[in-house]
Amino acid sequence: MPLAHWFWTAYLMTIDKRGVSALLLQHQLGLTCYETAWMMLHKLRRAMVNVAREPLRGEVEWMTLGSAGSKRDFGGVDN
Repeated sequence: MPLAHWFWTAYLMTIDKRGVSALLLQHQLGLTCYETAWMMLHKLRRAMVNVAREPLRGEVEWMTLGSAGSKRDFGGVDN
């Protein structure tokens, strides 16, 4: 598998918060075998897991989008 395919796969996994399906990856890379796309995603997902991680704790800061005093949704409509 060309290295460029691995980088392209990692990029596609990160640009959408929902991730990417093996079927979409198969079409994006022009692969003939679904299992190859599935295997690539599986290996990258396993590599991104940190087994020794600890749960988050402490205080959380929340930032709102938009200017002070004005609430707009992403479509630009006032609420």
